[in-house]
Amino acid sequence: MQHCGTQTIETPRLLLRKFAPEDASDMLQNWAADPQVQHEYGEPVYQTPEAVQGLLQSYIAGYAQPDFYRWAIILRETNQNIGQIAFCKVWSDRAAAEIEYCIGAAFWGHGYADEALDAVIAWTFAQTGFVRLEAYHRAANPKSGRVLQKSRMQRTETVERFRRAGKTPAGEVCYAVTNYQIRPIKPDEYDLLQDFLYEAIFIPEGAEAPPRDIINLPELQVYTREFGTQKDDACFVAAVGGRVVGAVWVRIMHDYGYIDDDTPSFAVSLYPAYRGHHIGTALMQTMLKHLKQTGYRQASLSVQKENYAAEMYRKLGFQTIGETDEEYRMVYRFPASESSLTEI
Repeated sequence: MQHCGTQTIETPRLLLRKFAPEDASDMLQNWAADPQVQHEYGEPVYQTPEAVQGLLQSYIAGYAQPDFYRWAIILRETNQNIGQIAFCKVWSDRAAAEIEYCIGAAFWGHGYADEALDAVIAWTFAQTGFVRLEAYHRAANPKSGRVLQKSRMQRTETVERFRRAGKTPAGEVCYAVTNYQIRPIKPDEYDLLQDFLYEAIFIPEGAEAPPRDIINLPELQVYTREFGTQKDDACFVAAVGGRVVGAVWVRIMHDYGYIDDDTPSFAVSLYPAYRGHHIGTALMQTMLKHLKQTGYRQASLSVQKENYAAEMYRKLGFQTIGETDEEYRMVYRFPASESSLTEI
């Protein structure tokens, strides 16, 4: 994913901006030297001007990296630095980040942490390609918990930090918020979707992509100006921050030979960084609902045996009706009730 680094965010009472040299005095006075503040989110205490300067310089140096996100929380009324909020962990391969924050004890009880957290979440999902933001607090630390409880985040079993370490949270309470939009294709997006599929199919594999003009792929041929001329052609895209990161489409295919010709056949693509966030499931669920409402009784697809999505299809209810050495041929038969289509 592409990064934009720390950008200024304004709220009614706060200014969230990059740290600057003039923040040192407020940092020392308001939060960095206070054990009850620093220990609350697991950071060391900086009790001398020299220690604070070292911390501040590390923050400022970090802004040279595009994936460094750390904001000084400035109280606009007094222009004081009263705390910070940051992505303490960034996982670009998952389009995810973990948030940490602190507010000086003298400023507790005014909702400043709530305001900063809400602003950062809103900015992130509007301006970047992050699809998931996470946070956790120690069960013995209820203050941070109250901020997360009031935010857009929801309780979750674990977060990326623990998944990567192969650990189960013990004494930590995890939260996350995921942001994406599933919507139908727009008429002016056919060329954009060809570009998406070209990149999603070739570039992430690490191989040199062949020239576009010699590619002969059904996935790319679907997205021509003629798409939509066949009966019940349909396509839905997943967008994060306005960028298309996934797509599912369906056509009546006449060359599969393992199911009757009037059964719609699926294809789905998703950038690797956006896998594991249930976006592919949501795309498939949306298309299945659409086909059921259109009047179809079943849908089919074929999937390479090594494809990561094969298990997702089975969990959705697709059944294998045949296979070759390389692929499974699968069919989904619509249940009488739509209940199984509503749990994403």
